[in-house]
Amino acid sequence: MEYEDNVGCIFEMENYH
Repeated sequence: MEYEDNVGCIFEMENYH
């Protein structure tokens, strides 16, 4: 699923922020 991959990347970025 592409959506899951995208969410994981965004989630990690938000967490890093």
